[in-house]
Amino acid sequence: MAGRFKNFLMMQALLFVVGSAQAADISLKSSDVKSLRLSIYNQNLALVSDERKAVLNQGSNSISFEGVSAQIKPETALLQADGLKVIEQNYEYDLLNYENILDKMVGKEVKTVMTNPDTGKNVFDKAIVLNNNDGNPLLQFSYGVESNFPGRIVFEKIPENLRAKPTLEVQVESRDGGNKNLMLSYLTNGLSWNANYVAEIIDDNNLDLQGWVTIVNNSGTDYSNAKVDLVAGNINLVQSNLSQPRSMVPLKAVSFAMNAADSVVSDGMSAQQVDEYYRYSLPFQTDIMDKQSKQVSLMEIEAVKFKQIFKLKSPMYVAFNSYNDAFERLHPSTVYQFENISENNLGLPLPAGTVRFYDKKSALFLGESNINSIADGEKFELSVGKSFDLFASGKIKNTKKISDKSFEADVEITFNNAKSSNAVIEFEQNFQGSVEIIKENFASIKDKAKTLTWKVEVPSKGEAVLNYTVRVVRN
Repeated sequence: MAGRFKNFLMMQALLFVVGSAQAADISLKSSDVKSLRLSIYNQNLALVSDERKAVLNQGSNSISFEGVSAQIKPETALLQADGLKVIEQNYEYDLLNYENILDKMVGKEVKTVMTNPDTGKNVFDKAIVLNNNDGNPLLQFSYGVESNFPGRIVFEKIPENLRAKPTLEVQVESRDGGNKNLMLSYLTNGLSWNANYVAEIIDDNNLDLQGWVTIVNNSGTDYSNAKVDLVAGNINLVQSNLSQPRSMVPLKAVSFAMNAADSVVSDGMSAQQVDEYYRYSLPFQTDIMDKQSKQVSLMEIEAVKFKQIFKLKSPMYVAFNSYNDAFERLHPSTVYQFENISENNLGLPLPAGTVRFYDKKSALFLGESNINSIADGEKFELSVGKSFDLFASGKIKNTKKISDKSFEADVEITFNNAKSSNAVIEFEQNFQGSVEIIKENFASIKDKAKTLTWKVEVPSKGEAVLNYTVRVVRN
């Protein structure tokens, strides 16, 4: 009797071990998302942080995360929870659609339906799928092969391993059973953003600046009620030679945490410095649907200070045996100069984007220019087109050889101004060698060894003439 009781206990213990070894299958749908955060980079990349709640068994569990991005980078997926150890991850991206079902049914029998045009009744038959043929399958009927079957194909059952949505399957070991908050983080392509600015000119020195952010979602997935961060800056990305992996085993955990510091607040989003990047946080949660473009206000700033100047780069070739020694009626570029400081009603990090200029009084579009990311305190210039009322002509009047490596040149530039106000034109000339000024009637600025710049004020409805003589030494 004692032996039988002992065998009974051993059998019960064995059944318990076998039962606990079987993994619990847990399916978490998009509607199970407890919280969602998107950190979107302006490089067609985003970090998704997806928190869902699940009841796990102690021991082995198989968890399916439905509704992850269709452009997920599976090798970056990281699942974290208390007492959880990840064993294996599989990304299932064979989606439930007509062509994928056909692929799975190649070599198998399907039911076909045609409608008799005279009676309106359905005529059923059977055929074997010979190949998919890009959604126009070859079908083997009892009477022959149809290459362009005019009827419909009926699938009596759905093939295995096809998913309605992209799904990440994770095999885990849980230290204990019960409710768990599961935090899934991964990188994905298909999400991007860019900045656009509207600058309305108020007067000669002030403009109103409005910034907009456009978020584009082509990831193949909807994101509902998400907290959104927009990250400005260029990150280094390693190009992988691997094709999309279906299965991978994580070697070690990677932290995606970003510690923010030096918070700056504009009239729109908050801006936080994160290492060498800036993070702009939307002040509300929002839905970003697949194939959607969403615009959100970034900032609204009044009376931004600027200076308008006109710049002209000379096309002349000042060198030995010059072949390009004159130019006629060139119009300088219209340039707006800014200094990103609080005294000018700026002083905040500006993400890269396109600035479009308008005249506020006439509502006339003046032109546009791209800017790189602008740091607090940085000076920058934006060129928006050519000046209509300003033009210049120039010529090399005379050259004189000094030695085998040096010569002197007399140059004359005539500036014309049809405006109703004076204008300052910055004229830049490059030289084919080191340059030294012999004489000039306007003071030059030498920022580089082979370049000189003159700022010439041209009177309203008049002209100004720049004359200079230079010695050029060939290097």
